[in-house]
Amino acid sequence: MALTVVSYQTGRYADGLEFSARALAINPTLDTLLAHRADMFRLSQRLPEGIAVAEQSLQLNPRLIPVREWLVHAYRDQGQTAKSDEQMAILRRMEEAPPAK
Repeated sequence: MALTVVSYQTGRYADGLEFSARALAINPTLDTLLAHRADMFRLSQRLPEGIAVAEQSLQLNPRLIPVREWLVHAYRDQGQTAKSDEQMAILRRMEEAPPAK
């Protein structure tokens, strides 16, 4: 996972995508790694793949607010206004929900 993050932070997205694929083959439940992978797809001009990975991340952890925020913009960039609005509505409901005890 560390190699993915370093690759992401240094702009070596092809390497980061490869490292993340290897890590996810071992442990497919790494939701934050999926979030990094989604953004690396976006930065590699592969936004539809990034969206699919971001959605996969939310399947594992639906409370990842940064991923939902990312999807609001990603869907908007793809011209998918309804899906962008849907993610925004979910974010608003999450903000209004009382904190978990």
